[in-house]
Amino acid sequence: MDWSHWIALGVGLGLGTIASKLPKPSQPPAPRETEPAPPPAANTAELEAKLAQLQLDAGAIADMMAFKAGFLARVSHEIRSPLSKIISTHQIILADLCNDPEEEREFLEQANVAALKMVELLDEIMKVAKIERGKLPLKIERLSLETVFEEVYCLTYLQATDRNYPFNVEFPDESIQIEADFKMLRQILVNLIQSAIDGMEAGTLNFSAFPEETQVRIWLDSPCPPDAWNDPIGLLEEEPKPAEGNAVQLSPGLSFLMNQLLLEKMGGRLEILAPPADGDPAHLTRIQCSLPRATGDRSPA
Repeated sequence: MDWSHWIALGVGLGLGTIASKLPKPSQPPAPRETEPAPPPAANTAELEAKLAQLQLDAGAIADMMAFKAGFLARVSHEIRSPLSKIISTHQIILADLCNDPEEEREFLEQANVAALKMVELLDEIMKVAKIERGKLPLKIERLSLETVFEEVYCLTYLQATDRNYPFNVEFPDESIQIEADFKMLRQILVNLIQSAIDGMEAGTLNFSAFPEETQVRIWLDSPCPPDAWNDPIGLLEEEPKPAEGNAVQLSPGLSFLMNQLLLEKMGGRLEILAPPADGDPAHLTRIQCSLPRATGDRSPA
C-alpha cells in the first residue's frame, strides 16, 4: 500500500471520529392525536336531510310490502271459493257417488260455472295489475264532477230505494272539474256505494263533494262500520262464502284495495275516515276519495 492510500485512510478515520462527536439534530416531536374537526353546518344539515329521506323511504317500502301482502292474501281467499267448488264436485264424480249420468252432468256443470267465475276473477285482478304496472294506461281526462255524480246516482239509487234506505246526494256545481278516468272512477264510486248498501241495516247514505284549490274530496257518509269495506285478513281462516248468481263478486276488502290502487294511478287517494263530530251521529264511517282538480280554461269533458 503506498503513501497515498494511508493518507486517505487516515483522513477518513479522522472525519468519522469528528462526525461522531458532533451533536445530533433534534427530532421533531411526534404529532399529537387530535379530535376530528366537526363538519360544516351545511354538511350536517344535508346529512340530516338524507337520513330523514331514507327513513321516509324505508317507511314507504314497509307500507307497500304490507299492502302487497294484504292484497295477495285477499286474492288467495277469493280464488279459494271457486277452486274448492271445482275440487269438491270432481271428487264426488271420481268417487262414483252420483246416482245417474244426469246427476253427474249436473255436477260437471257446477264445476264449469265455478271455473268460469275463477277465470273472470283472475281477469279482473290481472287488469288492475296491468294498470298498476303501466301496461294498461288509464285515460286521464278533464271531467265534470256533476256528470260523474249523475252517472253514479243513476246506477245506485234503485238499489237503495229497493231496501228503503234514504240516499241523499249533494250534486256539485257544474263548474267543478277533475282529472280522472271516467269509466274507472264511475265504477269505483259505484262499488263503494253498493258495499255501503250491502252492509247497512238501517239509516241513510250521504254522497257529497268538497272542492279545494288543488283537489276535490268526494265523501260517502254511512252508518256502516269500517269493516263494510275493509274486512280483516283473519277471514282467510274461514271458508269463503260463494257469490250469488253468475256475476263475479269480490270481497269488500279486495275490492277496496283494488280501488285504492286505481285511484293512486289517477293521482288520487282512497281513505276510510271517522265522520266529523258535527255530522249525523248515526254515521259511523266516512269514505273519502281525493282527486286532482282540473285547472285551465278548457271546457269540461
